[in-house]
Amino acid sequence: MTDNGRPDVQRLIGEVAARHNILLKPDDAAFVLVTINRLILEGIVSELLEKVSAIVADFEEAAGQVQSKAGAAIGKEVKEVA
Repeated sequence: MTDNGRPDVQRLIGEVAARHNILLKPDDAAFVLVTINRLILEGIVSELLEKVSAIVADFEEAAGQVQSKAGAAIGKEVKEVA
């Protein structure tokens, strides 16, 4: 990856050549597949992050409710003991 978030095409060309002994050019159609895969992956990651955020929010809300109920129960016990 480069600093702008795009793949380093020259590095990819070098890796493909080294691993598969195939020389790609920067305008090769294979890079269309790379772009399609990246767009799909970005969409999936975005959906996953939304779901994780929702789960974390639900968990935090539930934890707050448990804390409130525990505090009330402890307060009740303290009053009864006192």
